[in-house]
Amino acid sequence: MSWQDELRNLDEELAAGRLSAEDYRRRSDELNAQDPSGQPGSVDAVQSPPFPPAFRWETALPSETTQGMQPVGDDEAERTQVVHDASPPTQSPPAQTPDDFERTQVVSAGQRPPQHRLDRGGFSPRSLFEPRNAQDSAPPWASSDLPPIQEPGSGWMMQGPEAFEPERESGTWKIVGAVVAVVVLLGLAIGSYALWGRDDTPTAQPEPPAAEQRAPADPLMPADIGGAEESKDVETFADLDAVGFLTQSELGVLENAAAGDTRLLISSFDEGKATVLVTRVGSPEQAVVARDELTSLLLSFGFGPRSAPPGVNAVELPDDAETTPKVRAVYLSGDILVRLEMVGQDPAGVAAKFDDVLSQQLEVLPADA
Repeated sequence: MSWQDELRNLDEELAAGRLSAEDYRRRSDELNAQDPSGQPGSVDAVQSPPFPPAFRWETALPSETTQGMQPVGDDEAERTQVVHDASPPTQSPPAQTPDDFERTQVVSAGQRPPQHRLDRGGFSPRSLFEPRNAQDSAPPWASSDLPPIQEPGSGWMMQGPEAFEPERESGTWKIVGAVVAVVVLLGLAIGSYALWGRDDTPTAQPEPPAAEQRAPADPLMPADIGGAEESKDVETFADLDAVGFLTQSELGVLENAAAGDTRLLISSFDEGKATVLVTRVGSPEQAVVARDELTSLLLSFGFGPRSAPPGVNAVELPDDAETTPKVRAVYLSGDILVRLEMVGQDPAGVAAKFDDVLSQQLEVLPADA
């Protein structure tokens, strides 16, 4: 028996469930390692480790030394000098008179600075050393150079807030007048619009933008069927070969169809294990050829036709089969090929769960009619 026949027998045993995936891969590798003459091939190339060398931290020598600050000398620091009073005053200053309440005196050690203060208009300051009961001989307002004394109600005699009362009243009336003018103008504008500026023709409202359909993040992502998912890192068709999910014959069909981006979902349920394979092929025409060839392979593996929605080719193992119950389906959605499989122990439970998974997947990727 040639190695091609042995490989074909392995495919049939794996499809019928009489051979596990691990045994199938091990025996397939043994057959592939042999050349056509039957001699095992040799592998001379030394495989390099798949991981890069470990990263090492290197402590870099400091390129510059840290220079400390030089201490500040006594001559460079700012000094605060306290000057003591060598000759304290022997007597207290005289009591302040009513005219001295606005006077600020600064007494320094050993000397008195000259006193400066602002004089009130029209009045002369009283001397500090003048007796309290002394009276001016000639008051400032008795001079002939000054204007005559006005009545207390005169404007220039007003001091404090009452000096601004006329201006405040005039400002209030200005604000009131401005508000009234604005209200009148608004009333005229509204009335004019109501009489002449109103257009009975309804203005065409812009149509609201059409609701944009949110595209899925990944068009190849299988449906969320639930269950306990198994992590399988499959992004391309090349990654699918390492998983050992398909037979060599099925891989050849997809390779001829120029399969590219691929996604694989495996979830476990009480009824069994569900597997959903989604791959994008070269064109819709190649997808049709791949679907028909995969269906023919399933029928040659011992599966029988099964009822399914339109556009879906479904098969199942007969009830009298010696292997575990299996149900499979293949359908197309444009240039995307979908392959589903359900494996379990109870035929009725497997069939019911397969229909549930298939309906959820059809909602994500509808089948072509």
